[in-house]
Amino acid sequence: MGDILWLVEARGEEISRMAQQEEILNRIIDCVVKGDREGARESAQAVLDAGISPMLAITEGYARAMQVVGGRYDAKEFFVPEVLMAAKAMKAGVEVLQPYLGDEETEQKGKITICTIEGDIHDLGKNIVALMFRMYGYDVNDLGRDVPVHQVIEAAKKQGADVIAVSALMTTSMRNMVKLIDALEADGSRDRFKVAIGGAAVSQDYCDDIGADIFAKDAVHAVEAIDRAING
Repeated sequence: MGDILWLVEARGEEISRMAQQEEILNRIIDCVVKGDREGARESAQAVLDAGISPMLAITEGYARAMQVVGGRYDAKEFFVPEVLMAAKAMKAGVEVLQPYLGDEETEQKGKITICTIEGDIHDLGKNIVALMFRMYGYDVNDLGRDVPVHQVIEAAKKQGADVIAVSALMTTSMRNMVKLIDALEADGSRDRFKVAIGGAAVSQDYCDDIGADIFAKDAVHAVEAIDRAING
């Protein structure tokens, strides 16, 4: 009889723990979707207080919230400002959890060298993309903005990158994407890297025309596009 009571109590505690975990994860999703940075931070602390895996909170909470945001963006319910607010909320929460990730195993999906291409100083979208890559398990080397082509290639080689991702908001800087691909061809390293392009100035047609491998129309779709390209 005592063993049965112990099993019932243990099962009850497990159910309670799982209910608490689900409630916190749902709270994370709600805060990120609403762009509530303070709520996202408080939810991250609740994760730690409850003994929930920080990596689980990232994958099933913060990252899943951005999938919700992506769906609403596709449905034209959300626009760039809402996506940006959500990304900032996600970042705020993840920053609380990051110091506690050291002992957890994380799947390394690949290595990405990313920047805003030479001639372009706009990096807001690129920053969101870089953050999302990191959250999804990529090793990201963010070179910043207005980065000369030769520096991009040198950094990608040094990192051992799988992907070189470059963005352009201005039509005048688009030509440097061509310059990047030409330089890779010239030094015989084109086959070493997938080249991904994005930003308001470019399109799938432009990607095809210049011989790039991956086009992402915005930050929301960038992770999915690169996942397909290098991980099947």
